[in-house]
Amino acid sequence: MPNPRLLFLYQDCYQALLIGRYNASLVMMGVLLEAVMKERIELKLGEYFSKPFGPCLQKIETHKLMSQEHILFLRKFKDIIRNPYQHDDEADIMNGIYMPTWPIKFESEISAEAIGDLMKNIRSGKIKPKFLPVSEIPAIRSVAKQSYDQKRAIKLFNEVHDFLIEVCKFYFKECEYQEHNLKYGTGLEKIEHYKI
Repeated sequence: MPNPRLLFLYQDCYQALLIGRYNASLVMMGVLLEAVMKERIELKLGEYFSKPFGPCLQKIETHKLMSQEHILFLRKFKDIIRNPYQHDDEADIMNGIYMPTWPIKFESEISAEAIGDLMKNIRSGKIKPKFLPVSEIPAIRSVAKQSYDQKRAIKLFNEVHDFLIEVCKFYFKECEYQEHNLKYGTGLEKIEHYKI
């Protein structure tokens, strides 16, 4: 990574993934990609841009600061991952996901024997599952989302990693930083230096 800020955010995504905090890793991927866009805007336009993901993407697109392929990746990420995860919209995230459930109604007293018989009938297939939409059942939505996030986060982290390799190669070369520093300065010019 050409910039410590981007490196630290990348490490946050990775370390959250390693310890099994998949939701946190997915949210951090959105923060990382937003920071990538802000770095590109500052590098090419010389302005510190403090707006969120959507306006960053719009500015990147308006000024043609990235290729259409990279803009498309960012837009898709924003719509499918970033916005639902950033706003903790579990129902949207789990939309279209169905989970097998075995709704049981006990006609008589609940006993260990009755539960054992029930489990035997479920395992043997005598009692068939009903597939219910996870997004509509808050009681199971959060638990089901953990498993869903695990699969999604690992796959997506690899995609974001590959994206970062590409954007570093195309947009964050040393010559880009040198050009920026010559044109806009480093910020250190404003500081009174000690004379030695």
